[in-house]
Amino acid sequence: MARCDCGFRIVRRGIDRFWARNRISAIAKKTVGANQAAVDALNESRQQYARYAIAQLNRFFSEARLLISNEEWKHASLRLNDVAELLAQFPDDEFDRLEVRLREMAGQFLRIGAAEIQFRSIQSKWRKLEQEVGKCISRRHGPFPQRQETENVDEERIP
Repeated sequence: MARCDCGFRIVRRGIDRFWARNRISAIAKKTVGANQAAVDALNESRQQYARYAIAQLNRFFSEARLLISNEEWKHASLRLNDVAELLAQFPDDEFDRLEVRLREMAGQFLRIGAAEIQFRSIQSKWRKLEQEVGKCISRRHGPFPQRQETENVDEERIP
């Protein structure tokens, strides 16, 4: 009788170990799945924020150009600083350079508002910066920004 009891214990121990391994494996799979879901959610959140920030950047820059054309120098300076602040949110070297230049230009517009300098003295610098920022925003704005950044090789095949 003791023999049967011993065999039962061995079988029971084996079943317990098998069940424990399967349970641990299932938990590990769920953990990996949960981690992947968290990473995917974080990446989606980053993409959504980038879209929002680029849209705001486009809006603020359009307002700044309008204020400059209306010669509202102090408000234009504030709006250019807003654009620079949004550019600072992106880890991009091109955005970093444009941020510095926009802040410098905002300072120049404050000086114009205080009648220290004339707009004509910085007009060419502003036009050049305006074009660069506009191109930078255009490359990243829209529903398919990555497609806009690369060359369209299919254009050659279209009859």
